[in-house]
Amino acid sequence: MQAEQDANAMSYNKANAVSRTVSKSSRLYKNSSWDLVDAEKETNFSYDEIKDSELPQELKGKSTSEIKTYVEEKAKTRKRLQDEIATLNLSRRNYIDKQTKDSSNGLENALIKALKSQAEQKNYKWE
Repeated sequence: MQAEQDANAMSYNKANAVSRTVSKSSRLYKNSSWDLVDAEKETNFSYDEIKDSELPQELKGKSTSEIKTYVEEKAKTRKRLQDEIATLNLSRRNYIDKQTKDSSNGLENALIKALKSQAEQKNYKWE
C-alpha cells in the first residue's frame, strides 16, 4: 500500500512526492503495526511474541538475536536516510526561498508574506 501511495503522489507532481517523502522520513511517521524498526521502539514490544508467519521472508526461521541484529542494521540505515532526506530538504527549501525572493511574481510573494505574518500572530513557526 505504501508503494502504491508513493506512486500516486508522484503521479500528481514532483512537489507532492517530495512532501510525502519528507513526511515519511520525519519522527512523527510511525508504522509499528507492521514495521519492526518502529515496533521495536514501543514499550510493549517483545521479540518473543513475534510469530514466524508474521515475519518477512528474509527473517523467517531466524533466531531472536539474528532478528534483533537485522532490525538494528535497518534502524541505522533508516536513520542515515532520514538525516540525508532532512539535509536535502533543507537545501531544497533554501533554493526555493532564494528563487522566490529573486522572482518578480509580486502577487505570490505578497501572499506568502501575508501567510507568514498571520502564522506568526498565531504563534506558528514558518520553517
